[in-house]
Amino acid sequence: MAKKKSKKSSSVNMSLILFIIAFIAVIFLLGQLEIKEKELRKYKKADVQEQAQEKEAQNKIKKEKIPVLTEKQELLAKRQIKENLETIIGRKPKMADKWFLSNIVFKEENLVTVFYEDGHEAGELSMKVLEPSDYKSWKRLEK
Repeated sequence: MAKKKSKKSSSVNMSLILFIIAFIAVIFLLGQLEIKEKELRKYKKADVQEQAQEKEAQNKIKKEKIPVLTEKQELLAKRQIKENLETIIGRKPKMADKWFLSNIVFKEENLVTVFYEDGHEAGELSMKVLEPSDYKSWKRLEK
């Protein structure tokens, strides 16, 4: 009889130990899950902040954009370019007395490309027209 009780008590003790080990394992895994969720929330929060910063930057760019030039403004810009071509190009022609305007192409968002030559050398220059009446305020775009 004593053997039967000891077998029963040892199997109960073993079951109790296994239950405690399983309980500890579940608590540990839940803790790991909570840590992973916190990391995931941190990454999501960083992603949301990054998206907000991108939207803010895009909004700034949109605010800085000036509407496309009107026909009158284009004519004024063309006159400014013709009158101040050497200053806009930033250097004197090598072979001729002055630069000659080949073509002016107005693009969207107030971008203008100027094609010029001196009879021996040709070039092109892209600019952003900020104020059509003042060529000094225009920004030269690098290629």
